[in-house]
Amino acid sequence: MSSPIRVNYQGDCAILTMDAGENRLNDDFLHQFHNALDEIEKNHNAKVLITTGTGKFYSNGIDLDWLKKRSADERDQFKLLLNDLLSRILTFKLPTIAAVNGHSFAGGGLLFLVHDFRIMRKERGWFCIPEVHLKMRLPTFWNQICRFKISDRNVLRDVVYLGKRYTADEAAKCKLVDLVVPGEQLLITAIEFGNKHLAKAKLSPDILHSLKKDMFEAELEYSKL
Repeated sequence: MSSPIRVNYQGDCAILTMDAGENRLNDDFLHQFHNALDEIEKNHNAKVLITTGTGKFYSNGIDLDWLKKRSADERDQFKLLLNDLLSRILTFKLPTIAAVNGHSFAGGGLLFLVHDFRIMRKERGWFCIPEVHLKMRLPTFWNQICRFKISDRNVLRDVVYLGKRYTADEAAKCKLVDLVVPGEQLLITAIEFGNKHLAKAKLSPDILHSLKKDMFEAELEYSKL
């Protein structure tokens, strides 16, 4: 069985591709994601991390069908594992780019937000945190991610309280994404941006990691709850 996560390298960029259909988040998917990040961290030639998906989905969030079959303790452990992944990307020692090829919903929307830069495909995909429609509360750490990463209070209100869906153009207008490009240019643009603007900065991975941890110190306190 092929891995739901694969890694390849172009120039100074490590490209992590999620390739499991809707890229639903469950234990196996998160462990594979962590393993891929381990590999990238060991490659000292990698200067930038790019994550992307295939087809219609960047990530459609938590695998709820899988989760509802787990015990209460298993669900708690899964939430901590997901928080670990979100924290790890939030403070990753390389600059991070989400090359958003399709829908980013719920947990996939949080994965979208924790990157340093976001480039979104113009023709397809919504960004959405739909928990209000699912009659679910957001755990405190997830709320902290939204509060830190969405600076406009009115946009934050619409994202969290209304569960609004954003197209790429709407997301750009609200500064949720940095660039919007046609689908065929998505990965090309992300790699070009990474190689030309981020890798050339010659950032110290250790210093960048420390700066990010310092920046998100208060938010990270909630990731273990």
